[in-house]
Amino acid sequence: MAKLPSPNEDNDELLDDSEETESNEVPNERVIPTAVDTSGTSPIKYIWIFLAVIFGLLFVFYGILLFSLFGGYVSNPLFDLLGIDATSLKNVLIQFTSGLFGFLSLVFLFFALSNVFRYMTLPKESPKRGPILKKMVLYVTIFALIFGLFIGLYLAIASADTVKRVEQDNSLVATDPPSVIGLQAPITIDFDLEERLKAKFGGDLSSVRQVSWDFDGDGIIDANGYQVANRFMDKGENNGIFDVLAKIEFQNANGEREVFETTREVVIENVGVFAEITSNVEQGVSPLSVEFSASNSTDPDGKVILYEWDFDDDGDYEFQQTSPEIISRDFSSIGEHVVKLRVTGSQRDYSLTQKTIVVEGGRPSIEAKITSEVGFDGEAPFVLVMSGKNSFVENGVITKYEWFIEGEKDTTLGSSIRRIFRTEGEYDVTLTVENDLGERHRVTETVNIRDRAKSQDVIIVTDPPADKDDVLQGGVPFEVEFDASTSKVDGAIDWQWDFDDDGISDDFGQKVTKIYRTPGRYVVHLRITTSNGDEFEAVRRVIVGEAGLRAKITANQLSGSVPLSVEFDGSGSATDTSEIIDYVWEFPGEDPIHYGAKISYLFRNLGTFPVKLTVIDTLGQQSSSITYISVRPPALVADFSMFPEAGFAPLEIQFDASPSQGVAVEYHWDFGDGQKAQTFKPIHLYENPGTYLVQLKMINDRGIVSKIQKRVTVKRR
Repeated sequence: MAKLPSPNEDNDELLDDSEETESNEVPNERVIPTAVDTSGTSPIKYIWIFLAVIFGLLFVFYGILLFSLFGGYVSNPLFDLLGIDATSLKNVLIQFTSGLFGFLSLVFLFFALSNVFRYMTLPKESPKRGPILKKMVLYVTIFALIFGLFIGLYLAIASADTVKRVEQDNSLVATDPPSVIGLQAPITIDFDLEERLKAKFGGDLSSVRQVSWDFDGDGIIDANGYQVANRFMDKGENNGIFDVLAKIEFQNANGEREVFETTREVVIENVGVFAEITSNVEQGVSPLSVEFSASNSTDPDGKVILYEWDFDDDGDYEFQQTSPEIISRDFSSIGEHVVKLRVTGSQRDYSLTQKTIVVEGGRPSIEAKITSEVGFDGEAPFVLVMSGKNSFVENGVITKYEWFIEGEKDTTLGSSIRRIFRTEGEYDVTLTVENDLGERHRVTETVNIRDRAKSQDVIIVTDPPADKDDVLQGGVPFEVEFDASTSKVDGAIDWQWDFDDDGISDDFGQKVTKIYRTPGRYVVHLRITTSNGDEFEAVRRVIVGEAGLRAKITANQLSGSVPLSVEFDGSGSATDTSEIIDYVWEFPGEDPIHYGAKISYLFRNLGTFPVKLTVIDTLGQQSSSITYISVRPPALVADFSMFPEAGFAPLEIQFDASPSQGVAVEYHWDFGDGQKAQTFKPIHLYENPGTYLVQLKMINDRGIVSKIQKRVTVKRR
């Protein structure tokens, strides 16, 4: 009897072929047909239907996510329930795609490999090799399609813009850049209310009294004026969403003061990774060994996963590392060497930075220098005569002075030049000198021109004061107090200070303090805004030099009673150019003492004495520091001892004022029984028993009095 086919034979073959029996079948064996259940659907079919429904729902949900991704994310209750926002949609899709298509790829890869194995194990003459080969090709094709679709979707999702689309047409705030959604911090955004506010008020803003801004929703006013700027450094406290609020105060037709508000939403999608190179030295004589570190590089909303170095400035980052270990490099060729660092964050964003290492061959034989009697800062029109005559040449003579001024097409020859700067701004002036041996050197100076109309009423007072050229100069750390309180600007409501000339306000207020910790040339901008929106500006130039050689004295005490022993410490002295080789101490009435960094000295006389420390380095440079020690007379403190301290009457006691401190000229004793004495060590006889209160009063030559009392007990026998 022929064997009946299974009702689920097709489904069974999709998952697995029936066992091969061609070599194990018994010839002519009678096969008893099994009963077939035709009463209903097989349970296996229910399982397949259930799986099909599950996968169908998964693909529907996946399609919704893809539609939101490529069509622009739009908030809806489903996404809100699942916690999917504009910044996490991409990550959700990547995980979903990896899980779904990864699982399907593994399933069909398994089917394909199992059929490959079965095909290879069957004899070549087996008639089942053909059907198995077809299944194998089918499974391999399905696997390739699914895997290819997986790769394509993954790449498309990874590169897609998943920012949330927010309708902001009703806002009066215009921005630069125009789109403030899906940004990467840090970023500076300019906000402008003037044009749209004019449209709202019919072109007349005279009724507006004040415009104030809150950039981070903390209720604190961050800026004032129609046009303001803010630099967003991170995602803040609301996962990158900033509701920038502009509050406009105005006077209505009835003369009453009213306020209305308008907002603009800024969305920071990612905080950019920050790259920074630190090195133990930046300049030195060849061969120069430098240790580099990228440990200060950060990724505020993730972590740095890759550090790449380019040490020869060829654009090829030849050295890579996953952690910021210190890297050492030797530079032998004289000149400037640009070292670049590229760091990559966990969001696959990256940041570039570079540091220039200067390798010297000793003192330069030619050096260009630009000088001006009036400095390089002034109000337009500014007449400036610049000279290169102070340029240095060691070998030969200077045969050529070549000038190039920013904004001019051609260069100018001559040891001195004269220019009139009529327009506000900064101009780089470059001088190149060349000697008869063909050696050349170039230097650049920045000329800062202010608009007289904008700066005439703004006054900046500094502590320390500026020099005759209106330039502040000092060595790091250089602390400067800026004071604009004496400026004559009517209706001033806002003072913004930019200390590093980057267009970003660094501090606010009439009086501010800035500490410069890095050598360099800085231009400080002050912008004062009035209630009418008018702006007045002024600038100051700051030159911060190396700290150089610095002497510093510390003492364990600065005052005390004679004789006073003081321990002085000069180890806080420092130099960043050489090495300290000598410490010279000068005490009052003594010859200079060449000693170490620490020394002790005994002051035997009364008074206030200067103590001077001079440090000398290997270059012969000297730096001095003075501190003052106050030596005063010892304090007068009365005290005395008694022997014996108690006993039976009659009792004779020896009193002694030796435990007292200070120098007294008078001693007054009161023994408590009506008897007195004025000696240093009196002896007194107590004839009757009782308790007596003994007092010693001491007086020094300045009339200072000190007293003490003690009890004496005399017992009865």
